[in-house]
Amino acid sequence: MTAHLIPRVLAVTLMAASLPMTSALAITSSQGTVMQSGREPGPYVSQPFAAGRTTTPLKKLSHHPSATRVDPGEGLGRGHASATTKTPGAKDPVLQTSKTLASATTKAAPSFDAGQELTAPLVSFAGQTSPFTPPDPNGDVGPNHYVQMVNSQIQIWNKQGTSLAGPTNINVLWQNGTTAGTGFDQCRNQNAGDPIVLYDQEADRFMISQFTNPNSATGPGGTFPMCIAYSQTPDPTQNWFLYQFNLPRSHDYMKYGIWPDGLYMSTYEGGAVGAYAFDRGQMLSGSPATFQSFSVGVGGGVDGRERRIVPADWDGANPPPAGAPNPFAMSFDGAFDGGNDRIEIRSFHVDWATPANTTFTLTDTVNTAAFDTDLSCTPTFRDCIPQPGTTQKVDGITNRLMARLQYRNFADHQAMVINQTVDADGANRAGVRWYELRNTGAGWSIFQQGTYAPVDGVHRWMAAAAMDGRGDIALGYSASDGTTTFPSLAYTARSVNDPLGSMPQGEQTMTAGTAFQAGSNRWGDYAGLNVDPVDDCTYWLTGMHDNGLTTIGSFRMPSCLQSDLRITKTDSPDPVVAGQDLTYTLTATNDGPATAQAVTVTDVLPAGVSLVSAPGCTNAAGTLTCAVGTLLPAQSVVIGIQVHVPSNFLGTNASGLITNTASVAAANQTDPTPGNNTATATTTVLAKADLAVTKVCKPDTTAPAGTEAFCDIHVDNLGPSDAVTVTLTDVLTSSTPFSVTGVTVTPSGTCAPTAAGPATAITITCDLGTEPAGGRTTVRVLVTAADVAEVNDVATVSSPTPDPVTANNQATGKVVFTGSADLQVTKTGPASVVAGTPIQYVVTVTNNGPSRAVGTVVTDRLPTGVTFVSVSTTVGTCTYGQPTGHDLTCNLGNLNAGASAVVTVNGTVAPDVTPGTILVNEAVVSSTTADPDNANNRVSVPTGVTASADLRVTKTDSPDPVIAGGLLTWTITATNGGPSTATSVLLTDTLPAGVTFVSGVDNNGQTVCTLVQTASVECAVGTLQPSQTATVQLTVRVDPSLDPGTVLTNSVVVSSPTPDPVPGNNTATAGTTVNTRADVWLDKQASKRSGNPSPTLIYTLVVHNDTGCETDAQSTQTPTCGTGGPSDARDIVVTDALPLTNKKLVVQYVSPQCTYTKATHTVRCTSANVPAGASVTFVIESQVSGSVGTILNTASVTSSTPDLTLGNNTNAASIVMKGGTGK
Repeated sequence: MTAHLIPRVLAVTLMAASLPMTSALAITSSQGTVMQSGREPGPYVSQPFAAGRTTTPLKKLSHHPSATRVDPGEGLGRGHASATTKTPGAKDPVLQTSKTLASATTKAAPSFDAGQELTAPLVSFAGQTSPFTPPDPNGDVGPNHYVQMVNSQIQIWNKQGTSLAGPTNINVLWQNGTTAGTGFDQCRNQNAGDPIVLYDQEADRFMISQFTNPNSATGPGGTFPMCIAYSQTPDPTQNWFLYQFNLPRSHDYMKYGIWPDGLYMSTYEGGAVGAYAFDRGQMLSGSPATFQSFSVGVGGGVDGRERRIVPADWDGANPPPAGAPNPFAMSFDGAFDGGNDRIEIRSFHVDWATPANTTFTLTDTVNTAAFDTDLSCTPTFRDCIPQPGTTQKVDGITNRLMARLQYRNFADHQAMVINQTVDADGANRAGVRWYELRNTGAGWSIFQQGTYAPVDGVHRWMAAAAMDGRGDIALGYSASDGTTTFPSLAYTARSVNDPLGSMPQGEQTMTAGTAFQAGSNRWGDYAGLNVDPVDDCTYWLTGMHDNGLTTIGSFRMPSCLQSDLRITKTDSPDPVVAGQDLTYTLTATNDGPATAQAVTVTDVLPAGVSLVSAPGCTNAAGTLTCAVGTLLPAQSVVIGIQVHVPSNFLGTNASGLITNTASVAAANQTDPTPGNNTATATTTVLAKADLAVTKVCKPDTTAPAGTEAFCDIHVDNLGPSDAVTVTLTDVLTSSTPFSVTGVTVTPSGTCAPTAAGPATAITITCDLGTEPAGGRTTVRVLVTAADVAEVNDVATVSSPTPDPVTANNQATGKVVFTGSADLQVTKTGPASVVAGTPIQYVVTVTNNGPSRAVGTVVTDRLPTGVTFVSVSTTVGTCTYGQPTGHDLTCNLGNLNAGASAVVTVNGTVAPDVTPGTILVNEAVVSSTTADPDNANNRVSVPTGVTASADLRVTKTDSPDPVIAGGLLTWTITATNGGPSTATSVLLTDTLPAGVTFVSGVDNNGQTVCTLVQTASVECAVGTLQPSQTATVQLTVRVDPSLDPGTVLTNSVVVSSPTPDPVPGNNTATAGTTVNTRADVWLDKQASKRSGNPSPTLIYTLVVHNDTGCETDAQSTQTPTCGTGGPSDARDIVVTDALPLTNKKLVVQYVSPQCTYTKATHTVRCTSANVPAGASVTFVIESQVSGSVGTILNTASVTSSTPDLTLGNNTNAASIVMKGGTGK
């Protein structure tokens, strides 16, 4: 451990105030929560903590050696302000007083001599020198690296002692891989020490840790940060996942253990110990990780000695039983703690899914042989171990078990080893008490224990214990006396076969001390002893010696590496058939006594075979290397190797035998019985070849006489072996003569004869040589016949190679030659045709021979849109409508070679066939006689369809003449003179000036016309079939203002998208004479107006050319009425012969259009035109003199426009007047 800025006693006070050990209350903060439990408070469950990631490999980080600081001391609690004294006591009951069981020699100045098989250091090199006291040296070994940590640095070597990275300040990793202000500040800024490194064998990773100032709650929410990192890969010189876990309590002297379900940690918390489980699975992937923890009070003995607890650290290939909790061990000296001297085991079961199920429970109390942890240190409790050349003593640290609590799982038991420093002889000489605890299923108990302290005056302390994969146990420790032995680093061991409780393998020196430590009584704090995961036998030790120096070295028990490996081999099948697969079953067994590491099975494949599969093995040019890995004693592994024996094996290996040898070996281990490290299997090889012959003759049905046919004979070797000296015999027979015209062999072989005949029997023999398995040889035999013939072909294959299936050695086939007539059909037809007109096709059938065509039939399907009219043929008969409505079938009978037949087909193209349509007419000829050339048996003629519709139009008018202002109707008739259908027929009528469109309807009264422009009307007639007419009544109103005699000339044009062959009749014109007529009538009214000297008489004369009656019609028995129009009235003249005399009736005013002739006492009014529907008004005012009484006056109107109703052209008005003075 390292310097701390706040004294440890203060840490105890803070912890006790914040978390009473007996509290049942849940504690909640921003960092985590204490869960409730039915057994004891806890666990504390943290929030997830995210991981940082270094961006620069550790080996490239700059080195930052720390400045030297002196540790003010680990706060052990009450009663340690001064040293303790005791009365000398008894020797340790399990004391080993000699270095070997065979020797009881006592040496005043030991030389650490070797005994039996324990090796001297295999590798030894200097470790780091910490700038702090104590250095806290520890390390661990992986497959390729050794990582050592001291306060507060890390350095990495390969196993030969070459430095690969460091020394580097530990917090440099956090400075590189995290950002300030993101939850890692304490791990970035503090380099406080108490480092631990472990190799995680299952994950092939390294774990390192150090704390921040444990007595200062510098973390978020008043927490105490802890720094833990996992290497991202097996190479610790590369990048790391970084965590800062904020713990709920102050902590010190952390120890760790790897376990399948977590990374476990123990801490010292003053009057309590802490137990933590970190989510190792999340940490290995750099994912957010949580932790759960308990705090357990341990109290103190009569002198207040406070204990430490240590978690189990799993070594070896075998994991703990599934779901097994991690055992934490803590020792108690009954003299101080009461009760028996003992080891208590608390089991930590973590439940990451349901933290309330997590428990930390006392499960085993194991009584030990009596021990004494009081060394009567003076002047302080840390001044215990003497050194030569100085009065400065160093710390013995006797009040605790010393890490690691190493765990292994063997086939029949679980084991843990650990140690502590005790008073070995009752005279305060330090010795190493070591324990092997076992669990066979009923809980933990001591299997063996001993105290290693040979009677030589040397103190042995600050030890680490470990067990190799065979079960041997080693101790590594510091050694010193007060005379000649400076603080040194040494080790001893026991074999699994040695007497229990002993370390009889002698003592070896890792480093002999040459100097003492001055100025501080702190020593080591711990050491590291680990087992190499590569062989599970080599121990790696690191510890403190001299004045703060450290050494790293390795040693082993050679017999640990001895494994009697044995291999057996079987082959199947035996014998094997060439061309099949052969399977070797290799069984590698470790007959012990040690675990075999890096076991490899090697098999050199025999010549001539090829590898099919060998799971778990690699193939290099026919040498299979199968990496088995670790093989425990009595453990076996089975390897399956499948090879293929080539089908031609016997052709290249006259012995017919395959011999294969496999071997097994382990790296860096000796085998006491090498004779069973190889195994050989010899397999007999046989040959079998399943020859199969198949035959395909073409054509499939019959061949025309005079042509060539062939039979392909396929000889297949279905294996598995090659067939040698293969012979094919092909026998051809027929009742009528035939000839063989050729024989070919593919890919190789010879046949004879290759041509023969004409004959009725021919035999061909072929020598095909060796047919490889899976191979095929094809023999083609060409035959022909001049006449009808049926040639039967039987082929048989044979070989001296055994054939397991003879049923497929023969194949038959035949070729039938028949008559042949090459029928040819041709057809002529028009390239184009007008819809609605006739069409003719001429079909000519010719027999080009050489045979007569029997039952010749021509079929001709008329295309859609063509109506059948007639057919004629020069040979045979024809029927239309068979087999379907458009089919024409002509049975021409037997047609001799060279003969022809002509079929003429007449039809009519439907008038409504769309122009552009291609009429395709196809004729097919067939016969019951084989046709060698079917390509000319079918012919088609395309004919393009055009359209032609002769549209014509006529027009009549009614009435004629027409009265201006009246209706005029033109009757327009469009006719399609054919021959094609006219589509979208349109009548376009240009209206003459002086008329207005009224309507346009067809014969059904449906409106078909539309005024599209001021003087243009379009009438959509639609489709007209040939000879079909369409009539339209086009009605207009004649302008009433037209002059009589005007002639209205109107033209209409008929059109259609369909081409018109006679456009000259597409226009029609009608001329209509205009007459006029106007029913003009007169309305005359009389009124008076008072005046002086006499009243004024007013006549109002209204000339009407509209419909109505005179104003006083209701009071008149026969009023004057008129209809007006329909034409404008021209040249209007109104004549009014005034009553009385011009003296009695003096005209004073007339309208401007009027003139008064006094001589005749007559008023005449004129108007050039009164439009139909209009009127014109004239006024006459006169003064009446004298008394006159009733005055009656009549006026009349005339017009140059004919008026058929003259009776309303005159109107009278009567008025009673009382004249005034006058004549």
